[in-house]
Amino acid sequence: MTVPKQGVQLHASTEQARRADPNAPPVVGEFCPNCGSRLLHHRAGRETLNIKPGTLDITDWVVPVGHVWTRSSMRGFKPTPGELVFDQQPNSYQTLIEAWKKATEG
Repeated sequence: MTVPKQGVQLHASTEQARRADPNAPPVVGEFCPNCGSRLLHHRAGRETLNIKPGTLDITDWVVPVGHVWTRSSMRGFKPTPGELVFDQQPNSYQTLIEAWKKATEG
């Protein structure tokens, strides 16, 4: 779930891990120090970060419009009909952005 960095506040400490990328700034993952679950990740120089929505305390407002990297999804995962499905990283997020905007219009 991609969100603006300035809209996120962490109220607890996290552990960080960096993954190097020869073609881009490194990815920094923020993990729960107790259970090791990845909470979010971000790159230096970007104004957004990616939250793992399954780690949120309140998720009833989260409406999935699509799924990426489904080739490594849990066995038995079945997307809801109408959701966008990408077996790996999409070349563009525009289709997902448009679907999210449509789903969240007031």
